[in-house]
Amino acid sequence: MSAPRTAVLVTGAAGGGRASALWERIEWGVGAHRLEVLRPETAAEARRQLSGRLAGLDRLVVVGGDGTANLAIDAVLRAGRGAETAVGLVPAGTGSDFARALGLPRRAEAALSHALVAAPRPLDAISVTVDGASPRYCLNIASIGLSGAVDLEVNARRERGSYLLTTLGAVWRYRPRACHVEVDGELLTDAPFFVVACANGRYFGQGMKVAPDAVVDDGLLDVVRVDPVPRWQLPLRMAQFFTGRHVHLPQVEVRRGRQVRVEPPEDFFPFDLDGETLDAGPATIEVLPGALRFVR
Repeated sequence: MSAPRTAVLVTGAAGGGRASALWERIEWGVGAHRLEVLRPETAAEARRQLSGRLAGLDRLVVVGGDGTANLAIDAVLRAGRGAETAVGLVPAGTGSDFARALGLPRRAEAALSHALVAAPRPLDAISVTVDGASPRYCLNIASIGLSGAVDLEVNARRERGSYLLTTLGAVWRYRPRACHVEVDGELLTDAPFFVVACANGRYFGQGMKVAPDAVVDDGLLDVVRVDPVPRWQLPLRMAQFFTGRHVHLPQVEVRRGRQVRVEPPEDFFPFDLDGETLDAGPATIEVLPGALRFVR
């Protein structure tokens, strides 16, 4: 019987180069594990490398943040390997919100050991299918509205800077637009909103507890709609997102469901998938119960 195959994915761009530096510090900890280490410099190169290596791969350990984890599980699910290739995560990116939701070890050495040897467990995923296109997959949260505007600004920043200040700037400039959203066939909104987050995990935006009661393996999405508030209230409301207290506001509604239908107007902001963007269009967002084997 051949030995289990394990690969480690370390992208040069993750966390502004933080993932590469972290890996160089902890790689001694692989010990006797036989690993193939992938060191692509770009997301496109990472996708190419993964597409040629997933067949027969037993475990894929991701060193990076939410974007790198998103890239990896998208590749795994597109290849139909969700039941065969277990995925582990060593948090090293800008946000790492999904690692926060899972309670993964904060020390990099401990996180690596856990990702390499702990038993994987079933984990839900999210598929986002824009009409006429192939599905895109994500782990944590698929959202629409303000989050897409924030992604555009954050991802356009080549230098490191304050994510919170970038977010506040995007919030201040954002102008809510009407969008038709249904949850399991029932209307959620036809009116303008700040954001609708379809959550598998609890956090996004570097620690905002947008869906405080979300569970990653319950076969449901927590769908959080946040309506516009007066601009002078924005600093206070943003603070409430970090504690989860925003769900008690009259401008916020939370529903649970399996499928969300979105019909945005033309030239709407892109969808946000774990901090990555997807061009908006009429789309179906749905939970995929137990679609992944994840080390957590």
